[in-house]
Amino acid sequence: MNKEIKDVTFCLTSCGRMDELEKTVDSFIKYNDYPIKNWFIVEDSGDPEQHDILKKLNAEKWDSRFMLFLNNKNIGQNASIDKMYKNVSTEYIFHCEEDWEFYRGGFIEDSMKVLETQPKVLQVWIRPKSDKILNPIEKRQFTLPGGVVVRRVLPVSFKIKTGIVKNYMGFSWNPGLRRKSDWLLDPIAGNYTRCLHEHIIDAVYSRLGYMVVSLSKDDEDGYVKHIGWGNRKMGKTEATKNL
Repeated sequence: MNKEIKDVTFCLTSCGRMDELEKTVDSFIKYNDYPIKNWFIVEDSGDPEQHDILKKLNAEKWDSRFMLFLNNKNIGQNASIDKMYKNVSTEYIFHCEEDWEFYRGGFIEDSMKVLETQPKVLQVWIRPKSDKILNPIEKRQFTLPGGVVVRRVLPVSFKIKTGIVKNYMGFSWNPGLRRKSDWLLDPIAGNYTRCLHEHIIDAVYSRLGYMVVSLSKDDEDGYVKHIGWGNRKMGKTEATKNL
């Protein structure tokens, strides 16, 4: 792997859950060891009171490090991500949501080693399998250049209201490092807004030959846990087009 430090932008989506957001950001700052060039938060509640809380947190607690994108109305997660990513100038994005707690460092460094040497790996999971993950994870370990150990995330099929999602490989908005260039690939072409759900985006990348791996030696090995159970706020659903 090239030992040159690659620039990373931290991109976080929020929708009116300031308590969880504060825990997420505080724990990331505590445990992340990798230099972050730019810090972005998009807040999609459309609630001026939530926006004021976020602006106060940014100014008083986080040294105004964040560029804030405050949506006047709820536009949905995918559209909010597109809005934020359009302002990213770095090669890499560390994507995050507002309801996670980090508890171990080194995840960006090791994820970078994977993405730099494995061009067909789309995402590197840092959440342990034991944290209620849907997809199975292969038991077999692979040691990649740089000594990082990963396991392959296996596809799974599951039911939704409109039918059955088949061979879902694991694309997710969960915390993790990703390449901006993958967002720009055709037919995504910098437009997640056209996609209704993660599984639609997953199918597109799967057809392009991508895969997902887990940065873990076993099912308990991880760096972050989900803290938003039972307090989920759903954003606006966007229209979808076939990709």
